[in-house]
Amino acid sequence: MTNYLAIISLFSTVCLVVYAFVHFLGWLGLLVLLLLIAAWLVVPFFWSIHKRVKEETEKDKARRERIKLFQEYDQDLIAELSEEEKVAQQAKNAAIAELERVWREGENNPSLILQKFRRPTIFLRRENGAQSSKSHFGGVPSLPANLAWPCHRSTGLPLHFLAQVDLSELPSTPLSPGGPQLPNQGMLFFFADLDEEMLWDADDPTDCTRVLYSRAAGGPSEVPANLPHIGHSFGEHTASGAFSGAITRGETPCSVFPEKSITPVMADSFEGQEAYGGGLHDLAAKETIISIERGLKTKVPKFDELGDLRLAALGQHSASDKFRIARHQMLGAAVNVQGAAHIAYASGRVSLLQIDSDPGIHEDFSFCDAGMVQFWIDPADLALEKFERAFATTEGG
Repeated sequence: MTNYLAIISLFSTVCLVVYAFVHFLGWLGLLVLLLLIAAWLVVPFFWSIHKRVKEETEKDKARRERIKLFQEYDQDLIAELSEEEKVAQQAKNAAIAELERVWREGENNPSLILQKFRRPTIFLRRENGAQSSKSHFGGVPSLPANLAWPCHRSTGLPLHFLAQVDLSELPSTPLSPGGPQLPNQGMLFFFADLDEEMLWDADDPTDCTRVLYSRAAGGPSEVPANLPHIGHSFGEHTASGAFSGAITRGETPCSVFPEKSITPVMADSFEGQEAYGGGLHDLAAKETIISIERGLKTKVPKFDELGDLRLAALGQHSASDKFRIARHQMLGAAVNVQGAAHIAYASGRVSLLQIDSDPGIHEDFSFCDAGMVQFWIDPADLALEKFERAFATTEGG
């Protein structure tokens, strides 16, 4: 009844406004009114288009500035290399430039580009409920007795546990002919120092990130008493101040994330896809989501990359371009956030594991401003199962 009265009231108001314009201003007044209504309807539409174009332009400008900085940085590094090393580095830079060029010019034929760069990957779905899987994010690792909880090689502090994967639960590898192959049995354990800066590339990245491999799992490991809080100051147990400068945003500091089981499923990834590239890169991201949901036979939680990250924890969904999923995956093509994936591509490294920021695990399960952690390994080390030589990078928006 209330809605009915509101409609009648609105209709009456509109009629009175039209009558007033016609009565006092004649038919010219009616024309002015119609123009005002048209402007009210059309202006927001064109304003939204203007904003979208402006956002894409700013993204492209930022991307070009990042490329320029990387090129200047590379030139400084190349000046210190031997002639043989210079040739190798220049070849890598050329490979990256060619990859970016093909994606940039591929807007006219997106299906061809996506087919060219499509790479099978193992998507790791984070489960909310209890599962029987040995694979999980967070919690504590199931390290066997012969493996000690790893520590930072410079500070001596224990590293934070991110995930463990039971290789027997994964689809068989290689995922494509000639691709990287994982052992079909055993456990992989992933650790990193989640300090407030996460500057893992400042020194040897294996100082602050570590991958352990074991043929079998042990029981739940005992958490070291001196395991730092997440977001701690470098070399210290806690963060400075009231955690305001750290990645920790929760009211209570934590050192161990809640345990969330993993369900693996085959999906599509795309070599060269950029996290913030827009256009064809966004289309590639959608194709990845479609392949994941096809494999899972259900929807996956999506969340705003810059806004309400809690949507992932709540399990809500949206078809908006502004929303994305938590891209946890093994092998395939890692997402290029700020350049690490492009460098790995040019260097021939294997994407061992990609862990995305995921508030569905914990509000502090976030890396470098809602970015990603990516573990890399050289193909020769992977073939010899020398996982201790793997390392991680982290980048964000």
